[in-house]
Amino acid sequence: MVPNKGRFVRSVALGRPRWIAAVGLVGCLSLGGCAPPPPPPIDASDSTVELGTGQLDWESIDRSNPTIELVYGAQGGFHVWGRARFSTFEPDVDVSFRATRVSDGRELHSPSPARRRIENGVRYGIYLAPDGRLETDAELVILSLDCARNLVGDQLTVEVTVRERRTGRTGSARQTMRVVDEIPSPAGCVSLPDVVRADAAGD
Repeated sequence: MVPNKGRFVRSVALGRPRWIAAVGLVGCLSLGGCAPPPPPPIDASDSTVELGTGQLDWESIDRSNPTIELVYGAQGGFHVWGRARFSTFEPDVDVSFRATRVSDGRELHSPSPARRRIENGVRYGIYLAPDGRLETDAELVILSLDCARNLVGDQLTVEVTVRERRTGRTGSARQTMRVVDEIPSPAGCVSLPDVVRADAAGD
């Protein structure tokens, strides 16, 4: 009858994949095993990277009025402090920064990856933050800049990129901020080398 026929068709439809799977398993065993399934595609959206600043401690960036302090270094030259917090990465990463002046699009700091890791309980440039994320120490983002007046009051876009060394998976965060000089820099200008490109020293 029609109800029985329906049940029969449904039974065959459900049973067929089990039969195919069984044959596939026997084939794998007879051939000495099957290759593992391919890994899922890497999706950087599953990582969380946050850009921060601060020399001694983490300082969050005020999203409603983002600013960053221009610092005149003890050895001359200008820099800003960069930090990164991130999750879903192993504690062995490359960290790099890019800084671009918005008014003319000039890149004042080019990425130069520095290795940051925790190895055998010893930390090299990163540590576990109270919220469970990994956090870098303060990173020196040296700027190709000869005069404070050429940047103070302007907008600076800072981008941090974190790359997991084992997998190559990356995540990044970027923020455009108004440059302030609350601890006044020298009024004069400094001499610059032909190329200024450095992060804090790393492996």
